[in-house]
Amino acid sequence: MSVKVKMSLIILVTLIVGMLLGALIQGAFMRNQFHKRITRLRTPEGFMRRFERVIRPTEEQKPEIDKILLRNFERFNKRLTPPVQEMGRIMDTLRMELDPVLTPEQKARLHRHFEHMRRFPPPPPGRPPGKPPWRKRHFQ
Repeated sequence: MSVKVKMSLIILVTLIVGMLLGALIQGAFMRNQFHKRITRLRTPEGFMRRFERVIRPTEEQKPEIDKILLRNFERFNKRLTPPVQEMGRIMDTLRMELDPVLTPEQKARLHRHFEHMRRFPPPPPGRPPGKPPWRKRHFQ
C-alpha cells in the first residue's frame, strides 16, 4: 500500500470513530435531559411551573389556578404512566376547570399546548424525545 492510501484509511477510520463517539455521547446527553424533564414534571412545582409558563396567569388568577393545577397534579401523579384515554380525560378535566379563570389569550395558548401534546406524544420508553425546531416559538 502506498503512503497516500494509508493516510486516507487513517483519516477515514478517525472520522468514523469520531462520528460513533459523538452519537454515543449525544444519546447519553439526550437521555439525561429527558430524565431531568420527567423528574421535574413529577413534582408539584415542576408540573405547576410548566402550565404557568404556558398560561401566564395574572396575579389575581394565580391563587385559583395554583389550586386547580395542584389538584390535577395529584391525579396526574397517581398514574405515572396512565393509558392514553385516561391521560386525555385528566387533561380535559384540567382544561375545563381552568377555562372559567383564564383570559381568551391564555385559553388559546393552553389550547395550542394541548394540540402540540396530541400531535407530538412522548416517545416510547427508552427513546429520547425529538425536539421540533419550532418548539421555542410554539408558546410565544
